[in-house]
Amino acid sequence: MEEFIRMNELKIERWSMKFEKIIYEEKDGAAWITLNNPEKYNALDEQMRIELKTALENVGKREEIKVVVIKGAGKAFAAGADLKALLEMDVIDVSRFSDNLA
Repeated sequence: MEEFIRMNELKIERWSMKFEKIIYEEKDGAAWITLNNPEKYNALDEQMRIELKTALENVGKREEIKVVVIKGAGKAFAAGADLKALLEMDVIDVSRFSDNLA
């Protein structure tokens, strides 16, 4: 049985990024992305948003990946936005955060 390829650091061509808030794994043509902040029910903060967006953009460039599965660590998939983190941002950062969710 083939094991998952687990990467805390995703390397594609000359690009690399160390992930702290997501776990990236590959198996049999599938990319598995785990939202990994279970203490906050995987609430989406700026760091997780950037990591998720970056991983998805780069997975999209890889022909061998046919499907992406996104799941949450712990009890919840995702609680939504991390409201505490949003309260610590200024208005411009909150605007950028919400604009970049799409």
